[in-house]
Amino acid sequence: MFEGSAIYSQLKRHSAKVTVYIDGFACSIASVIAMAGDKVVMSENAVMMIHNAWAVAAGNSAQLRKIADDLDVINKANKAAYLVKSDGKITPEKLTEMLDNETYLSAEDCIKYGFCDEISSKVESSVENHVEMQAYRNSIEKISAMLDIKNPEKQDKTEVFKKMFNI
Repeated sequence: MFEGSAIYSQLKRHSAKVTVYIDGFACSIASVIAMAGDKVVMSENAVMMIHNAWAVAAGNSAQLRKIADDLDVINKANKAAYLVKSDGKITPEKLTEMLDNETYLSAEDCIKYGFCDEISSKVESSVENHVEMQAYRNSIEKISAMLDIKNPEKQDKTEVFKKMFNI
């Protein structure tokens, strides 16, 4: 959740117009990241799931109380992201209820509550997909070359990650 919050903040801070596309599921922190979009477009069959932050905890009673307090702070920040995006289409009370209940939302629900701006039923043309996939392949090839990775498709993803971040 920490990385997701950072991604949200970086997208909000960026000067570019950010369009978020949700083609499948935007669950948990991914739903918070989606709130950073100036425009959020969901496929008609996409789903968003929102819930309160949670953590796996161990420790003594004081440590566990601290973790609970920390989660309250995180929840408050996440709620702010949803409320800003909703632009008044959902009340704080309704949002709290939905977060408490770990709620799955259809694209239509997200429109209703202001979590998305558009529902798309458009299927990208094969030309658009080809151009997008070629750009993706080119990026993978460039990154692989920089990291001196042979056959990136067959490379163990953990090893690629370790190499990227010098771990």
